[in-house]
Amino acid sequence: MIITQLKGGLGNQLFQYAAARRLSLTLGVPLKLNVGFYKRHKQRTYELDQFHIEAGIATDWEVARWRGPRLLTRITQPLGLLPRCVMEKSFEFDPAILQLQGGRYLEGYWQSYRYFADVAPQIRSELAVRTPPSDADRALLDRMAQCDAVCLHVRRGDYASNPIARQYHGLCVPEYYRTAVEAIVAQLRTPELFVFSDDMPWVKQNLRFELSTTHVEHHGVDSAPLELRLMAGCRHFVIANSSLSWWAAWLASSEESIVYAPRRWFADPAINTADLTPPAWHRI
Repeated sequence: MIITQLKGGLGNQLFQYAAARRLSLTLGVPLKLNVGFYKRHKQRTYELDQFHIEAGIATDWEVARWRGPRLLTRITQPLGLLPRCVMEKSFEFDPAILQLQGGRYLEGYWQSYRYFADVAPQIRSELAVRTPPSDADRALLDRMAQCDAVCLHVRRGDYASNPIARQYHGLCVPEYYRTAVEAIVAQLRTPELFVFSDDMPWVKQNLRFELSTTHVEHHGVDSAPLELRLMAGCRHFVIANSSLSWWAAWLASSEESIVYAPRRWFADPAINTADLTPPAWHRI
């Protein structure tokens, strides 16, 4: 059995699921999810149940049995010993995770496409939203399919309002979005911009473009899976330093897709994010 600890918002949950699902597929063992974080932290919500995932919910007994004492893991893992609980060492991709054998409890964020690149079609099929689109969403998806739809995602929220979050994550500045949109539009015949954000008033005041623009805001900030499906309905992407828009671009990616992502994903440039994005994506 593979158990993965879930924490954070939808984008983080998707990374944690995808890495653990790849391991469960490779080893041919069941996958279970530890969702205890969402019982303790009410500001976040478990949302993977809205997708076609292949995983059960781990019981408290299973979590205790497979995770074991954290102190033991912190002592033995640096020595090259592998207890059942495997904790992420750093943000960088760790190839040893792909070689794990037997049952494991995973604790980390696992934010790299490389953790599940070899099972990408399977992951994409499982991360389709269960409920069909509403009439409004279907009409929007149809519009996106008829043009060179460019998804522009502006992530602010706690990055802007919480000093601690802002110090760690940083914010993409307007110049980044303008440069990326200009670069991507120059490569397209019929570009239309579809803007998504958790702070649309700021976007409307600070980001204006000389092309057809639709501000998508009828879902609000509490329907991340539905917003993700709409974002992934676009063909090209200008993403923020946000795991949610990362997933929209990855789920929709094809050989024709053009994706621009910020070179600096965190405020601290020393954090190595080289393996965060696929090679075809542009970092600026």
